[in-house]
Amino acid sequence: IQATIDDTTAPGTTSVKSKDALNLIATDEARIDATAVAASASLTGSRSGSSVSIGIGASLASNTISRNTRAELANFVPGLASGDLVVRSANNSTINSRSIAATFSATVGNGFSAGLTGGGASSFNTITGNNQALITNANLGSGLPSWNGSVTVTATDTSFINAKVDAISVDVAAGSTGLAASIGVSIARNFIGATQGN
Repeated sequence: IQATIDDTTAPGTTSVKSKDALNLIATDEARIDATAVAASASLTGSRSGSSVSIGIGASLASNTISRNTRAELANFVPGLASGDLVVRSANNSTINSRSIAATFSATVGNGFSAGLTGGGASSFNTITGNNQALITNANLGSGLPSWNGSVTVTATDTSFINAKVDAISVDVAAGSTGLAASIGVSIARNFIGATQGN
């Protein structure tokens, strides 16, 4: 996103005129809302002998916002009768991510019963890009026409990542001999910066 005034007229003249304040503003408000869900269930039963049950579930959420925001006033001689000059650039990107993995396993038998469940959930979220507010080669305090006013140049970034990761694993084994094991793994990685890994 870019907001630019580039005045290329002859020196001493203006092509941009205003009776009041001049505001040059570029704003990026990109937003991602994402939910990833994975679920698995297994049930095993045996009247005689051994029984084994295995359940696996995995959920992956990957979200990326790449933005470059720039507000620039260039080669400018003010044509303002009065008022102030504001050049502002703002990034307000948001990622809301939810990743859920749920597994359930039940094993029932008269002999040996074994159950194994595993659940894994991950969320990788990235916001990259540049944010610039610039005044370049501008004659604000002298030259014609004369002008008196304040100058404000700001670049702000309030980007935000909200990531929630849930890994749920439940295992039940019943028999003359029973063995049950459950494993749950959750990973969240979030990055905000100019470039990935920087």
